[in-house]
Amino acid sequence: MKNYSIENRSGISIIRLQREVNLAELHAVMQEVAEQDINSCRLWDFLVGYNYTTEEIQQTASLGKQLWNENARVAILVQGQLDFGLARMLEAYRDQEGYLTRVFKTEAEALEWLELGLLEE
Repeated sequence: MKNYSIENRSGISIIRLQREVNLAELHAVMQEVAEQDINSCRLWDFLVGYNYTTEEIQQTASLGKQLWNENARVAILVQGQLDFGLARMLEAYRDQEGYLTRVFKTEAEALEWLELGLLEE
């Protein structure tokens, strides 16, 4: 059984984790998603939890740079202050020219920001 689902909605790929996943599972999901035809505007839904160490966040950012080096706009959806702060660390470590990442607490705000990216294309 997959740990995630993908929904394509009006030029935006929404990747929803079905449960909190450990680092190895997260990286496996990232690799599976990278092999699929997904949009350059993506929403990663971590509402189930984003509980990683600084080292794990750095490793995730590094893997993300290897898997996706094209221009993209990526929203990370979390809940709670701690998850928000941890996801902001990923945003900082993931910094790459042409690759915009932002962290949000509501899906509506995340989708609005991603839709702005569609208008700019």
